[in-house]
Amino acid sequence: KAALPPYIEQIRMILNLGSVREDERIIHLGLPWRVASIGFFTTVTNPSLQGGVLRIPIRDLMGMTSREPDPKEPWFPTEKDDWVVLADGTYGKTLTQTPEQVVVLKLGGSLKTYPTADFLELSPENLSHGFRVSCTFGIDYRHQDQATENIPAQLAQMLTSALVADFGREAVRSIKVEFSEAAASSLNYRILADFDGSLGSRYQALQRRIQQICLETCNTHGWVMPFTQITVHQAEMSERIVP
Repeated sequence: KAALPPYIEQIRMILNLGSVREDERIIHLGLPWRVASIGFFTTVTNPSLQGGVLRIPIRDLMGMTSREPDPKEPWFPTEKDDWVVLADGTYGKTLTQTPEQVVVLKLGGSLKTYPTADFLELSPENLSHGFRVSCTFGIDYRHQDQATENIPAQLAQMLTSALVADFGREAVRSIKVEFSEAAASSLNYRILADFDGSLGSRYQALQRRIQQICLETCNTHGWVMPFTQITVHQAEMSERIVP
């Protein structure tokens, strides 16, 4: 009597009447899988992984529940050769991604390997479908009268012209320059630059290039760069020492 119910549930599963059904999505070993066929050994697949086909004993499906996937739902956050940024600061290209491991090729040629479930836990940001570079640039307070209109407009124009010349119109989606804050020693601007995913390999270089263009724009228009001002106060002596 104790042994019979599990076999009945397995038979229901094989007949596609159980809690896991064909063409639906399950989570196994921390990864999503599509149930291709159910039998004594169930075949599951993940189209985004190399070697993404597993055979699972029917008993291992017991207690699992599948659901119907959304047509636009990704099976993995990256594809092979995508450029990614991970929560641990790693930036590189996904050279290999299998059910067991993901290998990331970093700039310079070094390889970094993650267990696939650990890679997912690092919330990979996929740059290959487009990305934004955000940075701050400041000028001196002596240009306060131009700070809210002239300067951001001219910065945006120079950034757009230079970046389009460097990478082409299709690769540069939009450039925005907004006044950010009146800081202690500078008037700061927030630069928001959106790029096509084809520039994923230039992600870090673009941040440096934007700063370079901003500096060149300052030189062109005679804008002074800020520097940190330190004021030293000398307290007056409350008592004098009489010899």
